[in-house]
Amino acid sequence: MPYIPAKLLYTFLFACQGSAPVYLGLFYSEQLGLKRDQIGLLAAIGKIRNLTY
Repeated sequence: MPYIPAKLLYTFLFACQGSAPVYLGLFYSEQLGLKRDQIGLLAAIGKIRNLTY
């Protein structure tokens, strides 16, 4: 049972990483005022960048 804080932290961090991309499009459009094609370009660049590592 000594690993419960570490397991909770691990779960919390991966839950945040999994839910962040869903809300990034909303953030880009509402806060930054980007159009849909610009948001799509940013998402594509992010996907390509993640594939190169």
